[in-house]
Amino acid sequence: MGELARIIPFEMVDEVLTETGAVQRRIRLMPARVTVYLLLAAALFNGLGYRQVFDWLCAGLAGLAPVRPSGSALRSLAARHVRRGAVQGNL
Repeated sequence: MGELARIIPFEMVDEVLTETGAVQRRIRLMPARVTVYLLLAAALFNGLGYRQVFDWLCAGLAGLAPVRPSGSALRSLAARHVRRGAVQGNL
């Protein structure tokens, strides 16, 4: 996630989430910010599934990513954020 965060800082992602009303209202297993980075990485590595992209994003976290969602859960989460417009045309 560090590589993407250097190009698209957390503050920019948070601003887009706020503007689109996609900021989470409660603590979830995977924050909205992480979902945005997942979608961006999935666009860069479109030959991989969401689970593989998630593993790539978390590879440098060395045990700090306590949750490893299923591929279907990641697809559902990503689709929900795309429907809300959090990513389309905002980053």
